[in-house]
Amino acid sequence: MTLQSGIHADPYETIKLADCKNLSYRAVKLIIDKEKIVLLMKIPSKGSWEDDFDVAMGKLLDASSPCYVFYRLDSVNSFGSDWIFICYVPESSDVRLKTIYAATKATVLKQFGDNLIKDDITVNCVAYKKIMESKSAPGPYTEAEIEVAGIHTGEVTTGLHSSYQTIGGVSFALSPDSRSVLKIFSSGECDYVQLKCDILSETIKVCGTREHITPKQIAEICPEKEGRYHLFRFRYMFEGEEHSATFFIHTISGNQSTVKAECCILVARQLY
Repeated sequence: MTLQSGIHADPYETIKLADCKNLSYRAVKLIIDKEKIVLLMKIPSKGSWEDDFDVAMGKLLDASSPCYVFYRLDSVNSFGSDWIFICYVPESSDVRLKTIYAATKATVLKQFGDNLIKDDITVNCVAYKKIMESKSAPGPYTEAEIEVAGIHTGEVTTGLHSSYQTIGGVSFALSPDSRSVLKIFSSGECDYVQLKCDILSETIKVCGTREHITPKQIAEICPEKEGRYHLFRFRYMFEGEEHSATFFIHTISGNQSTVKAECCILVARQLY
């Protein structure tokens, strides 16, 4: 189930947004202001979508302010023009803003018309810079050039139609202890690790480990009022040989924790 903030655009803003879907506009920028979705900027269409892209992004994106951007392509579908939806959340944003923008994303898409969206991209400042770098990069190599240069296996593409994804929203870092414990888990020295999101420090911390554990025992040590991440190595015998399978488990606490806490743990799990 996707958590939502309850924030939406009022009828006046909805009408303004609908007016922006005609061919005279290339992009629109929306923000959340006073718990409402607000249309902040409109960029007119001057050339092709490729020609307009760099200038539009330079005007629309601010290094310190999160926003939503709808960018119109030149292709169409049975419902109208194809659009790219960009959720831009700078890493410098506080947890509250990251949480609100992540939880309002589905509502923004629905009010604009999710049947018009061809690509859905979440970016931060680093990802935006990579997109800009890709626009100024040399043209594509021929097959012969790729073979001679030996770059085929190492090339990195950041095209808008390559399902480009980055970790957006709430980006919790692993604590030093978590990194050490995960290395121990990877080496096979323990079969279970439990982790949690620490909202105050914006880190993923270790709650506990077990050298050996059963699925039933995992259920017994899951807290009722807080979400948790679990890494579990399940060992079993098959045809006389020992095998193992690794599982990533995400448990939530239902209605017993705050919406903010649930949003954080849902979005931060992208780290895995």
